[in-house]
Amino acid sequence: MEFDKTTWYLISGAIGAFAAWLGIDPLIFGLLTLAFVLDFITGVLRASITGEYRSKIGWVKTVAKILGMFLLLLCGMFLKLLGINHTYFIFTILMGLACHDLISALGNLYTIRTGKELPEMDVFSLIIASVHGKLIAIIKKLFKEDENEGN
Repeated sequence: MEFDKTTWYLISGAIGAFAAWLGIDPLIFGLLTLAFVLDFITGVLRASITGEYRSKIGWVKTVAKILGMFLLLLCGMFLKLLGINHTYFIFTILMGLACHDLISALGNLYTIRTGKELPEMDVFSLIIASVHGKLIAIIKKLFKEDENEGN
């Protein structure tokens, strides 16, 4: 089944109109789309370099992301129809999806550059490790200032 330009314009217009009806900011929707595309491109490059390219896996992941987006929009629609403030729910989920895809793209770039897999870490572990390192640096800096003032 082939789609011509008009069909693609109708599909994207319908999705855009539905997203606008839900109150989704086009900038956030564009950021998520950019993250999806970036993750897809880096994933294809990574698979071709590591020799693990399987088109079936790529299509399954792409379809899963699209279905996840439609489920999110469907949940937003039901929340809106029930009269519940849905904008924060949708915004939070969209940002989470965008961050997940950007982290995945960074992992793909790391594998492309080094040839090694990036160790699995969840975002909370990364944030805690970053905050912990910054706190230690601040404390060391404060102790050094105290030592300099005491001399």
